[in-house]
Amino acid sequence: MQSNYLGLLSGIEDSDSKCGFCGSQVFLTAKNEGVCNFCEAYIPSETPAKYKPALSEIQKLIDLGKIEDAKAKADAIISGNMDPSLLYGAANIYSFISDFKYYDLNYSRKGFMEENSANIYYSLDMTSKSKEMFYKAIKTTLGTEGSLNSTQSLYLLSMSNLKLKNSIEAIKYISMMKEDPSLPKEYSRMVYSIETKNKEAYERIASLISKGNANAIYYLAKYYVNNKKLEEAKLILEKFNEKVRMPMSVFLLEKINRLLEEIAL
Repeated sequence: MQSNYLGLLSGIEDSDSKCGFCGSQVFLTAKNEGVCNFCEAYIPSETPAKYKPALSEIQKLIDLGKIEDAKAKADAIISGNMDPSLLYGAANIYSFISDFKYYDLNYSRKGFMEENSANIYYSLDMTSKSKEMFYKAIKTTLGTEGSLNSTQSLYLLSMSNLKLKNSIEAIKYISMMKEDPSLPKEYSRMVYSIETKNKEAYERIASLISKGNANAIYYLAKYYVNNKKLEEAKLILEKFNEKVRMPMSVFLLEKINRLLEEIAL
């Protein structure tokens, strides 16, 4: 497995492909399809980037560390809008902001208790907002005629439920997906297997890495974390983060470093 993921990382080059859901970078496979590095939306080659300009602006604000401005922009974009793909993209942005605030805790500066408390409450508020958007995305998708016959809709339903930790609902929609195109079903099954600590997890990760899916490397690290192999996970994420901009990976590495510090005490 190590040679496979190192080989995949060495071949990754900067991508001009963007996610139509949130505007982030997408590394395409040989079949000209991919999964977003930020919101994990499935991106087939023919998908129009309908919301890219607005949500890309949020990504730029995040990159500049302007988190409050990013939140305000996301609030404005989704106000009164019930398009499930936009709600899904916004849900992931709120989730990112939540994690950003949570991992911004600092115990060394003066007045840290008040500032840390504010960050924790802000993080919890953003988590609630994220969940609200995922639930709205699910409800709106299910209310759309023909949604259960659409691979894109079924993938959105499965990933939204996985991010809400509703694994029973997620596997229901995963099982309804067709085998072609194979990536949406394979990817969501891999995420499901990791989140439920399924015995097939390692096999599913290896399969997607062999097919050139970069995000699967993040899930390899998460698999090692689940199996208490923190040093192995840390090594993978350090190499992965040099090549791929994936917020989940950055936050997982931060979590691992904190755990390792606690173990060393």
